[in-house]
Amino acid sequence: MKPFAALSNRSKASTWTLLARKCRFQAAAMATAADLSLGHLRRLCQEVFGESLGEWLRRERMVAARQLLRENRSVKETMETLGYRHRRQFIRDFRSAYDVLPTDWLRAHFPSARRESGG
Repeated sequence: MKPFAALSNRSKASTWTLLARKCRFQAAAMATAADLSLGHLRRLCQEVFGESLGEWLRRERMVAARQLLRENRSVKETMETLGYRHRRQFIRDFRSAYDVLPTDWLRAHFPSARRESGG
């Protein structure tokens, strides 16, 4: 049995999330870990979730971003954990998802916390 054979089953959405986090939200790494071609992984994602692999990965990354920030991680540490190479891209994605900058989101939810600036 393939390590992530359950990817074709929507009821195993947690398997997709686990795989994405393990592979730092990198599509090619996910395909390799699941022993699938990248094209097959993309088709499966479209079938299972009704959205492209890129769209799904961006959404899941932002869910993980809020979770990491809630765990008292800095913006810099959060973006590095999620595999972002560029701070601006992380900030752009976060703002697109939540209509607020990551640092403003932190201030609104954790007003007394002192964290590194990052957006």
